[in-house]
Amino acid sequence: MRTLLYFRTHFDDPANTGVIDKCKAIASGFGVDSDIWFFNQNGLQHKGPDTTPSFPWKTPKRSWRHLYLYYFAADRYLKQHIDFGQYDVFYIRHLPAHPMFLTLLKKAKQQNPSIKIIIELPTWPYDGETKGVTAQLAALVDRTYREKMANYTDYFVHFGPETEIWGKPTLRMTNGIEVEKKPLRQWIEAKDGALRLLAVGSWNHPLGIDRLLHGMRTHLETGKKVTLRIVGQGAAIDTLKRLVHELDIEENVFFLPPCTGSAYDRLFDASDIAIGKLMIPVKGLLATSSLRHRDYCARGIPFVLAGIDSDIAPNWPFVLQVAQDSTPMNIQEIADFYDKTRANYPNYQKQMRDFAMENLDWSGKIGQMIQQIKNDKV
Repeated sequence: MRTLLYFRTHFDDPANTGVIDKCKAIASGFGVDSDIWFFNQNGLQHKGPDTTPSFPWKTPKRSWRHLYLYYFAADRYLKQHIDFGQYDVFYIRHLPAHPMFLTLLKKAKQQNPSIKIIIELPTWPYDGETKGVTAQLAALVDRTYREKMANYTDYFVHFGPETEIWGKPTLRMTNGIEVEKKPLRQWIEAKDGALRLLAVGSWNHPLGIDRLLHGMRTHLETGKKVTLRIVGQGAAIDTLKRLVHELDIEENVFFLPPCTGSAYDRLFDASDIAIGKLMIPVKGLLATSSLRHRDYCARGIPFVLAGIDSDIAPNWPFVLQVAQDSTPMNIQEIADFYDKTRANYPNYQKQMRDFAMENLDWSGKIGQMIQQIKNDKV
């Protein structure tokens, strides 16, 4: 199927590393004939067989001019320049809906009534994730226009149990990862015997890390050693730094900026346990399909999570599942879990990676989605 992919995501932002990997994997799954549109510091960019030029628009990401590109100029450009008649599928990673986006969808359907328009909803429901004045304004517009997307959309892709959204069928999928691009962790034992925790993410919400910090304070008071490295950026980082100061555990908690490549790999080599989502910020949402969980699994590091991950059984031995609430984490429980894992599964790193290859790799997930689209067209 000839596919047009529109990832309304900024590919130059280090905080989007996991999302960018996902977008690239989806594009790879649809094949070499795909045309991909995305944002970076130079504006709206294009890769693929189509000869339509990119749309230059150099501007700082967090500026009003960039918002104009994001919520108006880019959609208008695609509407005016793309020949939708050459495509079977138009796949879009959704950000807040707005009038110009609807006219883009309408143009695609008018020009090619048989094109399948697929909109991915990264989170559903997503209202609870809105933070900041700009995001609140975008959300207000979105609430006005989002249901109208269904007038032109054939499927909504999402990561939950719903089989229908706004009257249209869903392609239910869980997040995946390109396992081969993630090196297997080469564990280095701590010289001082400390339990070394690692939390990686985009920290627009604390995601339960405050629970972990309170638990660390209690654990340290017993004389036992534990450290935590928090990698990434986001609005919640300043809040977490203040809490670390209040708890007087600054010697045990380290904040690191987003990183990639060998520097990122070494963080896993020098860690014992990774920290997944310890709280889901959207009210009423119990299941998650977090990219960080898949990254941890592919690298072979045991991890902790709260709630349910759609691809991981509750009794899987390499994950410690804890209650999704606001109580402090029991660090000794995490330490015991790690000791038990190493004692009972001496080859646990390879076992985790084999599981990831079989169950979490994007190749299988995208393949299933494409097959469902093809079956519906027959």
